[in-house]
Amino acid sequence: MKTVIVGVIMAGALCGQVVSQSATNNFAYDVQGTEVQIPGAWGSSQAIAVPILFHPPAGYQTRITRIYGNLLASTTKGALMPQGTGAEAGWGLKTTATDGSLQVTYPTSTGAYVGSAYQNTVDWEQTMINSQSAVSVDNFDRPGLSFVLPDDNTLICQTFVALNNTGLSIHIEPTFTVVYQFEPKGEQPEPVIPGRMVLTR
Repeated sequence: MKTVIVGVIMAGALCGQVVSQSATNNFAYDVQGTEVQIPGAWGSSQAIAVPILFHPPAGYQTRITRIYGNLLASTTKGALMPQGTGAEAGWGLKTTATDGSLQVTYPTSTGAYVGSAYQNTVDWEQTMINSQSAVSVDNFDRPGLSFVLPDDNTLICQTFVALNNTGLSIHIEPTFTVVYQFEPKGEQPEPVIPGRMVLTR
């Protein structure tokens, strides 16, 4: 997988202004997974995590304001699924902070996990494909976000396949744009100035 910067960060952020920018990303994987041993689950599962690092100037933080794109899932090379089988495919963006939440929990949850919300997750998308519908394209748009990244300025792009009982590899391909801005640490964002940075695989 290779990413190439084909745009530049606008210089406004270096002059004390809050500059709105965007980065467009595409990742593609063929994943079958390994058999899971979790009560209540079935089939095979695998997750792939890739860090995305933002580079604000010294003394600045990164605020995510919008995420939009689509999630494509299908069998690899159009292979036919056996009748009655299927797979779940998903993608999300989260920070490097610990998963889960101490502030928001599900007190009546039972089973293998202690239920809680995922407060460090910016967005999460998932879909199902099966022998009757072997291609899925999930379009999404999350405007109006105000998600400040931790000091490491890193998002984790996590793509996964689960509940895969097809015996086949699943092609999963998220394409998404992250709109963000660099702003002085601890301050509310100023009016934004449009800009653009694009990453392509």
